[in-house]
Amino acid sequence: MIVFAVAYGRGAREAARAAATHRDGLMGECGLLDRPVTGRWASPAGRAAVVWAAHRPEQLGGADPVTTQNGRLALVAGRPILWEADDRADGRSAIDPATYLGPPGDWAPRLDGRGAVLVAGDGRLDLVGDPAGAYPLFEARAAGVRWYSGSAELLCRICGSRTVDETALAGMLGGGWPLGGDPVWAAVRRLPAGTQLTLEGDRRTTRQPVMAAAATARLDGAGWDAERAAAVLVGAVRALADWPGRPSVVPVTGGRDSRVILAAALAAGIPFTAATGGAPGE
Repeated sequence: MIVFAVAYGRGAREAARAAATHRDGLMGECGLLDRPVTGRWASPAGRAAVVWAAHRPEQLGGADPVTTQNGRLALVAGRPILWEADDRADGRSAIDPATYLGPPGDWAPRLDGRGAVLVAGDGRLDLVGDPAGAYPLFEARAAGVRWYSGSAELLCRICGSRTVDETALAGMLGGGWPLGGDPVWAAVRRLPAGTQLTLEGDRRTTRQPVMAAAATARLDGAGWDAERAAAVLVGAVRALADWPGRPSVVPVTGGRDSRVILAAALAAGIPFTAATGGAPGE
């Protein structure tokens, strides 16, 4: 949907100019987006600056993942949803960046799905990821400012350093992925899952959702409420599918997880077409 990097600090505007070149180089090499829409923005005083490359609106059902208003920018990455009362979730408002121009306390605790939200201005920057960390977020320092992005490779290019983190590399070689979640580049670190990051002036604050002990016990089977779990799953699937003008494509195998998602889609009343896949001619 979108690849972005945000700089915060004195000199962010100038740093973003150089970052735009790295963004273009990455897009040209990886082929991640087909003829993307690119942009660059800076707050009035230049303390916050963002560069991005996104799918074209016709690929997103007409949605625009970026909006600006009164010297602030809001950006939606990935596919977030917002929980409401009674195990209902809102998938449509969640993809509208204008939704997040209100106080973070109104939306950050309700954010879920697989996505992240950025709201940036001169006085404050908020970056919030989904609780499970399904949409990874990374941080680095370069050109005298703080950088944040959903792309470790873009931050690596901005930092100009390919120094390897030996611990992360060992995890990748030994187990298939870095055990701590960090990328192999030492200059770039991953934010913990569910981090709610706030920058105000030179102050950096992070918060993370804390799962109550009772909720943790339910995960292990004590007090398990199957009906409530089913209602939450159906609510999430219904919200995730609510993206006007954009099809939902879900690979389904014969495994238990796939069967549960298929059952949730049926319970949510989502119309769908099943298609088998395999080698050509099968």
